[in-house]
Order: sequence, then C-alpha cells, then structure tokens
Amino acid sequence: MDCNKGDGGERHRGLLLRTCTSSGEMLPSTLLRDMLALESHHRPPPSSSSSRKQRSTLFCVFNIYGSTEVAGDATGLGFMTSGDVVSTFWYHGVDASESSRGGGGLRVDNFDAAARDAPAGHSLPFAAVMLVKSCAGGCGGHGGPAWTLVNEVGETGEVLVLGKGVAAGYLGGRAQAADVDDRRFTTLGALLGEEAAGGHALDRVHRTGDLGRWSQTGCLLLEGRDDDVVKVFGERVSLKEVEAAVMEAAGAPAEGPGLVA
Repeated sequence: MDCNKGDGGERHRGLLLRTCTSSGEMLPSTLLRDMLALESHHRPPPSSSSSRKQRSTLFCVFNIYGSTEVAGDATGLGFMTSGDVVSTFWYHGVDASESSRGGGGLRVDNFDAAARDAPAGHSLPFAAVMLVKSCAGGCGGHGGPAWTLVNEVGETGEVLVLGKGVAAGYLGGRAQAADVDDRRFTTLGALLGEEAAGGHALDRVHRTGDLGRWSQTGCLLLEGRDDDVVKVFGERVSLKEVEAAVMEAAGAPAEGPGLVA
C-alpha cells in the first residue's frame, strides 16, 4: 500500500515504510536489492524539513538468523543504500560472545556486490555464535575433545549457538540418546572440553547443522547444511522424516530402495 496516496483513508497519509526484516532462510543478494529498492517508493516528498527529520526517515533492511531451537534470533545485520552503494551496519561489542571482534560502537562497512547471499551478521546481545569442526580421534591428540573452534577467516565450520534462549531439547519422545537431532543440544564444556570452554563450560549450546565461515570483519556467512534438512517457506523439514512418512503410507513396500525424488 502506498501510504502517501491514501488507499486506506486519510489516517494513512504521511506514513512511511522505515524497515524490512528477512528471517528464516538465506537472503539472496538479488532479493536484498529488491527490498532496498522499496525506499524509492516510500521516500518522503521534498520539503524544507531539517536534516534531523530527514535522518529519521532512513530506510533499512535487517537480515536476521536463528531458529526455534534457540528461541528465534541469534545474529543480525542491517543494510542501507546511498546511491548505488549498499552498506552494512551493526552495533559491535554489545554482547560478550567469544566471536566478538574489536571494540564497541556502531560499525559501518561496504557490502560485497558480488556476494551471492547477504551475510547473516553478528551475534545479538542475548546470544553468542561460534563455528566448530569435528576432529577424528579427538582434537589435540588421542582422547581429546571431539570438537574445536574455527577462528580462521574463510574456514568452514558448523554454526554453534549458545545463550539463554537455547532449548533443553525436543519435546515428545525425541530425547533418546540415539536421536541424532537431540544430541545437537549439549554444553560447551562437553563439546570443546573444560579447558577450552573456560568459564562457560556449563552453558547450553545448540549445534545448528548450518555451515558457515567468518568474513574479514567477523561477520557470519552461511554456506548451507551438513545434513539432509531443507527449509520450505522458512520451516525446517527433514527429508528422512518425509521418507519415513511415505514408507508408512498404505501400499508402500516394506523393503527395497528408499524414497527417490
């Protein structure tokens, strides 16, 4: 709706679109630019307003990453335009996560126009995001922890979320030790070892199954999944569960090859 043309009546005149938010799936750069282009349709008409009022109408797009398992959002990043240049911004150093880099304050950076997807951003104040990778035979030698932190720029690892929003596990019969999904909920000490976890050894964490890497600015860049889980309109769907449901349906063969798409 064009709020300046009164499609819904006089009470809508003067209303401006200030913010768009994307969450639930990776945000393609092409879609990000389409969202930012909405600014031209909701830009206030020229006037003699003060620069303070003009700044108050700044249009932004926020890309947010998270899941139900961590009570919603874990990272975020803002985008804005100036001409043809797309910039990113975030408040850095608000949280105490180990993935934070540098000091605090508002940070602004240029967005890589050649990137396929928009970055997932930086840790939000109530969550911390890390990248981890498994070690065959234990990290640091025989008997060491099975996982270690990924700190190198550009190195791929599994996204790990810790914070107050991490769930205790799945409800309704999915908490058995043999359930791979439920084993994704653990503590930082159990995953990395007491020494590497430091004072956060008892903090609950969730291994998301999402793959990512760090940018030069410490921004999380997502790179897909490490399993067969896909997202359909923002909802996580396990292809194994789909196959099991189909095989249980009347007329499905009890034996033979699995589901073939």
